[in-house]
Amino acid sequence: MGGRRRILVVLVAAGVVGIALGALLGSTDTEVGGLEVDTGALLRPVAQTEAPPPEPAPPPALDGLPVYPGAKPNALGDSVAAGGVPLSVAWFETPDPIEDVMAWYEKKLSENDYLVVGHAFSGASGYVGYRESENGVMHVVTMIRQGEGTMVIPSKARTGDLLQVEQRLPEWLPAPEGAQGAMIVEVGESGSQQESVSAFVEGGDILELIDFYRKALGARGWQVERSRRESPLAGRVDASRPGQRLSLFLSRPSATDATVQLYATLVRTT
Repeated sequence: MGGRRRILVVLVAAGVVGIALGALLGSTDTEVGGLEVDTGALLRPVAQTEAPPPEPAPPPALDGLPVYPGAKPNALGDSVAAGGVPLSVAWFETPDPIEDVMAWYEKKLSENDYLVVGHAFSGASGYVGYRESENGVMHVVTMIRQGEGTMVIPSKARTGDLLQVEQRLPEWLPAPEGAQGAMIVEVGESGSQQESVSAFVEGGDILELIDFYRKALGARGWQVERSRRESPLAGRVDASRPGQRLSLFLSRPSATDATVQLYATLVRTT
């Protein structure tokens, strides 16, 4: 695979992984690595009886990215890695609609002389990313619709390291025929470990893949709690077993696209 195309594949994979990470954060009382977090409380000011402390330094994931108006970012996880390669990941919420957020990042990033890549998935999620040619640092901003607002997940990594990563689907996720392009992101939290995986299946069918995972997971001792097509272009499978919870999302970018993107998240609690 050519170097330019491989970089684009990594950008796309990072965007899809961001969507998988966002699936865990996308509720009012958010579950992050098995811990419930009131995201509203994270963003509310704390009453002070003395002079407020200095503003904390922004998470490293925001380096090289424009600051979205009103953003109050939080670092994601104690440690984040893709195939052993460290990633910097942050997240924040904004009341602005996803279309406005994506357009803002596309405009701001396009003002620089970078190769900017972006894609929207059925209006519910999307990403914008670019690579710094001088040092190989990759920046991806993933956006997830959340009610009337948007969850934003910036991330940063060195593509030189990621380009060397050759990954397969992990043991816990059955591999359908034709699955390729796996990218695995690991997020460490106190008391839990989370893995998010993206891949794609050329010529895949949403209903056939849902049926494949319902049977394959059941055969491995998972209790399948939900397995259904949620739209003509998307499906979902949720399953659990003691100490583990798995969420799998299937998405076709468009009705004419023969590729099915799959992204799955496994949370292990200790």
